[in-house]
Amino acid sequence: MFDKVFDRFGKEYALADLEIQSTRRTIGSSSINSLSSYSCTNSGYFDLYFAAGSYFDGPSSPFAEKRDVLCQVFKDISDFIISPLAAPGNTVRINIYCDNVPLTSPGTLATAGAFYVFPANPTYSNQGIIDNQINKTLVTGQDAYANYPVAGFIGAANFFHGVVNTSFNPPSGTFNYALNTNTITNTQVDYYSVMLHEIFHALGIGSLINGGNNGISQLGASSNFYSRYDLFLQDAAGNPLLGSSTPLCPLYNLTYTAPLSVVNPSNCSANSDLTNCTTAAKFAGTNTTLAVFTPSCWVNGSSLSHFEDMCTVPPSFTSACNSPTTVGGYNNLYYVMSNSSDYGTCYIKRYPKPEERFVL
Repeated sequence: MFDKVFDRFGKEYALADLEIQSTRRTIGSSSINSLSSYSCTNSGYFDLYFAAGSYFDGPSSPFAEKRDVLCQVFKDISDFIISPLAAPGNTVRINIYCDNVPLTSPGTLATAGAFYVFPANPTYSNQGIIDNQINKTLVTGQDAYANYPVAGFIGAANFFHGVVNTSFNPPSGTFNYALNTNTITNTQVDYYSVMLHEIFHALGIGSLINGGNNGISQLGASSNFYSRYDLFLQDAAGNPLLGSSTPLCPLYNLTYTAPLSVVNPSNCSANSDLTNCTTAAKFAGTNTTLAVFTPSCWVNGSSLSHFEDMCTVPPSFTSACNSPTTVGGYNNLYYVMSNSSDYGTCYIKRYPKPEERFVL
């Protein structure tokens, strides 16, 4: 009645769908599922809720391993991020719903994201910057739902701030779940690296610009919000992708002002793993500037939201691995937030690079 709820891909939810109950409609599917009885002993600032019947729910392999790795990733992220949530006496928790990758996304290893909640039917569409529910809770130390008009619901602490989805295995191999190894086989994908990548999206590394729809927000033309990350995106010449017609309030009244060819060079739909480094868009922050994934065709959910290591790997980086199709041979080998992963030891990336820490 009061609010709109979307994920970073532009999918809409009812606020009631995010309410934590023992039996509820699952976020990952349309079936009615109860929540699993399994939980983490320590997942930092986060409480993880596993869907019953999901790939996280069960005492045997690989269900237990999936839970263990995911709990460890959230604990490590909590140890890494300084937040008011760590203050003595602060009992606020960030609630994460954990389920399977939807059947509509075959081949996807995992996804994760936080929810964006905003007033329904705003009188003015170009609202400006919106932070997600995980980010707001981490930064303020207060539950992002605390002051929402949720009459009729159980209470502010009973809503999900974000969601994590997993597949059972990669398409032609298996996941590696070991927490104490830096070597895996060429038929394995490192599960910790995959989950770390996805959770960084949930923390806020990701664009809400929809280059497949004239640069309008993923949340829709009537709710033209952009992420805080989007404020730092520029074209190759250093011109911001977003502009405000209200100079005294630069975080408001934002619209996409760059030519659409900057983010969708060929206005096509074919998927590509390569970026033209000369014309690539970039993230330009106070302490770091790096190219972002800008393929010739717009890839929704991937373009602009990943870092392009075929363009900006520092000279000090060395690797015995090689991606021979790209400049420098380092495509997808350096950043946790590169746009793709693959099988084998070369793609184990279990901590953010210095540039990624600056972005966060």
